[in-house]
Amino acid sequence: MYRSVRPALTALLFFLALHAAPASAQPIDVPDEPAEWGEVSMNELEMDHYPADSNATAVVLSDYGETSFRPNGRLSFERHRRIKILSEEAYDDWGTVEITYYDEDDTEHVDNIEAHTVVLNSNGEQETYELDEDEIFEEDIDGTHQRITFTLPNLQPGAVIEYAYRIRSYQPHFLRSWTFQTTEPTLYSEYKTRIPEVFQYAILSQGSQPYDVQERDETNFSPRLRGTDYRWVMKEVPALRAEPYMTTLENHRAKIRFQLQSVNPPKRRSTSVMGSWEELTEDLLDHDKLGDQVGDHRAVRNEARDVIDGIEAPDEQLRALYDHVVRAMSWDNNSTIYAQSDLDDVLERGSGSSAEINLLLASMLQEADVAMAAPVLISTRSHGKTMPMYPFLSQFNDLLVAVSLGEETLLLDATDPHRPMGMLPLRALNDNGYLLHEDNAQWIQIPRTTTRQHTFFAQGTLHLDGTIDATVRATYDGSSITTHRSEYAEADDDISFVKDTVFDRYDRAEITESSIEIPERRSEAVVVDAGVTLPAYARTAADFIYLNPTLLGRWGENPFQIEERTYPVDFGYPMQVQQVLSLQLPEEYAIAEKPENAQVQFMDNGGGYTRLIQAQGSRLTVRQVFMLRQPVIGPANYEALRDFFTHIVEMESQPLVLRKVANAESGTDSSTPNSSSEETSESAPESGARR
Repeated sequence: MYRSVRPALTALLFFLALHAAPASAQPIDVPDEPAEWGEVSMNELEMDHYPADSNATAVVLSDYGETSFRPNGRLSFERHRRIKILSEEAYDDWGTVEITYYDEDDTEHVDNIEAHTVVLNSNGEQETYELDEDEIFEEDIDGTHQRITFTLPNLQPGAVIEYAYRIRSYQPHFLRSWTFQTTEPTLYSEYKTRIPEVFQYAILSQGSQPYDVQERDETNFSPRLRGTDYRWVMKEVPALRAEPYMTTLENHRAKIRFQLQSVNPPKRRSTSVMGSWEELTEDLLDHDKLGDQVGDHRAVRNEARDVIDGIEAPDEQLRALYDHVVRAMSWDNNSTIYAQSDLDDVLERGSGSSAEINLLLASMLQEADVAMAAPVLISTRSHGKTMPMYPFLSQFNDLLVAVSLGEETLLLDATDPHRPMGMLPLRALNDNGYLLHEDNAQWIQIPRTTTRQHTFFAQGTLHLDGTIDATVRATYDGSSITTHRSEYAEADDDISFVKDTVFDRYDRAEITESSIEIPERRSEAVVVDAGVTLPAYARTAADFIYLNPTLLGRWGENPFQIEERTYPVDFGYPMQVQQVLSLQLPEEYAIAEKPENAQVQFMDNGGGYTRLIQAQGSRLTVRQVFMLRQPVIGPANYEALRDFFTHIVEMESQPLVLRKVANAESGTDSSTPNSSSEETSESAPESGARR
């Protein structure tokens, strides 16, 4: 009897243990309303992980914001936030709080700051540590903005922190935006406001997260004034973290913003605040730091005419002026839409912001009668996407130049001495820009026609110990030209440039010779010729050699690991990577296993990967081509993209197996090769390839 019961009992106990809930804490219920100040539950304190996100270092338990209007138009924004700290990694981002506000002309004031930390002591009792007023610090940011900073006391894993504050504003323009989604999961987030009918706002929602509550109710703001109550709630909002090949998190967060459109006083004519694109265009073209800067500069005019003296063709004049500006000017790394200095002074100084340098180029083209040139306002990738339906000047933070030459229109940026004319920097590749022109102001598409091209030709010999000696020609073309010209200019010497550029994945690479060609014309490819020794590139074991035939241009790992992505993958440029390897194999060995030739397609002509491996005698030839024609892949095609890269990485990790031929030395032939990709040596390096 005992023998028959014991297996069943053991199985039952195992089942119960496997399916039992963690004993450390009860699950946190999703609330239906914001938290009450100071009322921290034991469940919140005992919580030690967030089941829906194993990577979470903190959880926003409750985030509540409310903006109220006074009859005179003044605003009061109040916020109360409660956060669970799960690990020390959360201290910097969540344990320290920053409040930024607009201080010019006393427009905004911050007060009613409260904060405390709640922990469980060794007896399992709650202890609360209050923030002292002398631990609140304030600093000036730029003359118009102030920053208040404080760090919660007694931070520790398991703590629950809480803080609240109020921002009073004297301008209805400053109706605060609200962000529902952060880099950590949020259990409950609510924002509400009551807007009097005097003020008309454009309400802009973004992100893919749906509202759990979205209410809009007409109400009486006062006995003689109507208004509207708004309430938005999101629950169990997933974290939004940085992933490879994205622009900025701000483009994709679940967020709501407000822009004042008009003021409509009772029994008085309404006043438009937002204006129109036509009005904004007129203002900017007349602005002394923007449109008015193009033209009427004596020093600029004289220098431009000197540069093109003797050059007849308009396209060559354009190239000469572009080359002159990129050589003469140094960018100060500030992206702006306004020139803070007169362009004659900018020219004499030899440095400036993006607006100053590009307006200088536009002015030179105009002054020398070479071409029509006009400013183009853009938002950089890190600044966020533009909103063509709303004439908000704040959505722009950089400036390019549109040049009309015959039937062709070029977009130019002259901030980098290594960039070919007509090629735009990665920061500018953000969909569209606004062309400022007196007669034809319009939104224009920013082209992404330049391909990032890497081509590798390698010829070498595989030795018996797994070492490869090879000569390599690496050609970097298209958008890679700028990157590699810039890296070469900053490199300590040719050898370090070759190692960091061509052989960056091989720590033990020994460069035996090198020759680097940096053409005078920026539009021509950078060419690197090098001799290299790669010790123990292939792994040897008994009578076998395991060789990875993808010598260069390898991805190494799939950059797309998450299961689902709700925002686009943005590579910036189309890409093409090509490798041709010709390798002399040891005569004592023959190919025992060879990866199959392969061809993988991505979407309909969106990209592809081709591999062809051929052997003739002891000569091995490998041809591989990776192509991605679409630089932006939408969320609907993310799974296909991830699978595409999974196939590529798997194929790139497949080894070619060589086996010692019978009677080569010992007169014997080994039996079975172990062709696991994990068994290769430097052919399976740790880091991903730089493309």
